[in-house]
Amino acid sequence: MADINYRELEKHILSASGKQDLDEKTAMLIRTYCLGTVCLSCEWILGKYRATPEELAEVYKTALPPTLRELVTTEK
Repeated sequence: MADINYRELEKHILSASGKQDLDEKTAMLIRTYCLGTVCLSCEWILGKYRATPEELAEVYKTALPPTLRELVTTEK
């Protein structure tokens, strides 16, 4: 799941930025974010947190590092 999320976020950022490859720091930020959100999703599914899917989505949005947020919202 983390790998799928990573590839999709990478694809989106590369498309939005017009770049061919990610720099190492950006790749690590994406990987860290994806691993964290997958872990939280698993804990949520197992009942550790009581949140609606919308509340969980808001947490993911808030947790996105500012550097990645800028890249995700950048349009060519």
